[in-house]
Amino acid sequence: MLYKRFFVNCILRVIGIAASVTLLVFILLETALMITAVILFAVIVYQVWELIQYVTKSSRDLARFFESIRHADFSQTFRSGGRGRAFNELTEQLNEVMKAFHRERAVKEEHFHYLSLVFHHVGIAMLSFNREGRIDMVNNAAARLFGLGQLTTLDDLEPLSPELVRVLREIKSGQKRLVKVEIGRAPLRLALFASEIKLRDKAVTLVSLQDIRPELDEQELESWHKLVGVLTHEIMNSVTPISSLASTLSELLPSSDTGEQIAATGAGSEDVLLDVRRGIQTIEQRSRGLLDFVQSYRNLTKVPQPTFRRVQVAELFAGVQQLLAGQMKEQGIQFQVDVKPSSLEITADSSLVEQVLINLLRNAIEAFAGQKKRRITLQGQLAPRGRVELVVLDNGPGILDEVKEKIFVPFFTTKQSGSGIGLSLCREIMRRHGGNISVSSQPEEETAFILTF
Repeated sequence: MLYKRFFVNCILRVIGIAASVTLLVFILLETALMITAVILFAVIVYQVWELIQYVTKSSRDLARFFESIRHADFSQTFRSGGRGRAFNELTEQLNEVMKAFHRERAVKEEHFHYLSLVFHHVGIAMLSFNREGRIDMVNNAAARLFGLGQLTTLDDLEPLSPELVRVLREIKSGQKRLVKVEIGRAPLRLALFASEIKLRDKAVTLVSLQDIRPELDEQELESWHKLVGVLTHEIMNSVTPISSLASTLSELLPSSDTGEQIAATGAGSEDVLLDVRRGIQTIEQRSRGLLDFVQSYRNLTKVPQPTFRRVQVAELFAGVQQLLAGQMKEQGIQFQVDVKPSSLEITADSSLVEQVLINLLRNAIEAFAGQKKRRITLQGQLAPRGRVELVVLDNGPGILDEVKEKIFVPFFTTKQSGSGIGLSLCREIMRRHGGNISVSSQPEEETAFILTF
């Protein structure tokens, strides 16, 4: 309908121009009305100009319409300029289309804003980057995880972990990878999952990063608890009768080795009787020692549930310092306490956390054997991700990398007389607090045990 009216208007204008031209020719050939001819010629020029404007006006409006769409400028408006009903309908339709585009753009902007809020507030660290390694978006969880300022490229993560950067560059859509990262002094085990999407014909990789170390530690501890429970049950059932029998046999033997008692027992000689008594006593002693040893591991699975309350870190450190001050001074150890901010608090069971700190401090003291310069520092601080860290720092000989992975495992110890229970107990206590314990060490320079709440 719109095109038909436009076509009819064009035909009428052409007919009008043709009629005017015919009349002009007639006047010039048949009459001497020159002024009329000049006026008629001006009218013809105007008719031609008006026809051109009429025909090209729709093209210009359409060109401006498509240009607005190309540049996403939906603020344009169109006017007919009094050029007839056909142009009125055209401009109305163009304006309606522009309004529809504007509404659609507003809806998309609202959706983008909503998804952006979800992206930034989701608890899992996420970042997106293109194939050149340029980072487009980093959510709040990732910013807290990395503890860095503004990230523009993957190379900005190089000081944090070259291994993480390498994996991010190599990971493909749909892949899952595990990466060990040490941020500050806290080791993390990140699970990475990648997806690839296309934005404006450009491939963008979206990667989620989740620290699964707490879950792995939880499963590992549960496995150790089951193993320790089975082992201690079987050992106790086997050793207890042996210890009891050895004790009974020891009581049945004569208490002295006089000739009459030896003869009464029917023993062949005094030496044989002494050997029997000593052997039975050795069996009894070793059996009791083994039972005590097993009992210590049973205690690992019987750590009491913490009684939580607000604890001032400065007060907690002061109590530990008072308990060990004498031993520190006697062994010439420089002991320092550093709490920042001074009002730092944790929600914990102070007696259990104190036990962990004392265990760690005694381990540090024992590690100083044969060392002249001895320094231990207790630090309380806020971690980059907003958690509270209590750090036991010493300048002892350190821990080798191959040992660091094993020191929290029950039964493992580097001490000749150690039971391998101390650090496992510390780990269990921290687990009951919903936190974790980790170690960072540079041999011959610095060793730090970090309690994260």
